[in-house]
Amino acid sequence: MLTIRELQDAAGKERQKADSFRKEAEKRQADADNAVDDPDASSKYANEAQSLIEKAAQHDQAAQKFDIKATELDARATILQRQKTEIENASQAQISKLDQEEKMLRG
Repeated sequence: MLTIRELQDAAGKERQKADSFRKEAEKRQADADNAVDDPDASSKYANEAQSLIEKAAQHDQAAQKFDIKATELDARATILQRQKTEIENASQAQISKLDQEEKMLRG
């Protein structure tokens, strides 16, 4: 199982990949816009730009999945921490009660 930090790192890497694909798509779209005299080239560049945008969206979705899993694990860790604190507090209260009873018996 991946840790929260590892999931967050993976999400960041996916976002970086998505950004890279978006930047490349912008370049291809600019190439398509500049190729007005050559419809075939313009179409080719526009199709490449669309493909890159779709790849960026896939990496955005992957990042979102990693973020969701990290959030779920963080929530679970928070619940465990609260449970641990409750047990520690209850144990301490029980120990104090037993100490008082012992002192009363021993005088």
